Amino acid sequence: MNQKTRWIDQMDAPCDPNIFLRAVAAWERGRDVPIRHQEQLQPGRLYLADIDLNRAAMETVRELRAAGVPNPQAYLWRLMHMGEILRAAAALGLADLVREDKVHTALLRAAAVAKFRVPVSDAIRAHEEVGVFDLEDAVAKTAQFQAAEKAGG
Repeated sequence: MNQKTRWIDQMDAPCDPNIFLRAVAAWERGRDVPIRHQEQLQPGRLYLADIDLNRAAMETVRELRAAGVPNPQAYLWRLMHMGEILRAAAALGLADLVREDKVHTALLRAAAVAKFRVPVSDAIRAHEEVGVFDLEDAVAKTAQFQAAEKAGG
């Protein structure tokens, strides 16, 4: 199995909720960390554009590698698709967990472990939206994490 296949095969894996919280913090922090190119730009080489998304992703990957996470792609996919849960929060009965500048940790932890499917077929080649949270599972996991927090766990 080549590296690209392993990368895709592990994209839908559940993540460690505590490490996911670290990844969220790295993602937020990373938007302000410029991408530095060690060498001068050379024709024919590919470079990441110095934009918020790439900055956040690079900082998150650095954090995850430092933590010894073997599948950073699963964390990145969940982070990149968190908006799906946040946009649906009111309809899912989770509006009180999402504020303009803060998301409740129970919801973030749920995003780490909720079912997430990556239909890797022609969708990737067609550049379609491929990462999809199981929103019902996200709601159930959020309730579980909230109950654990209330119980002191």
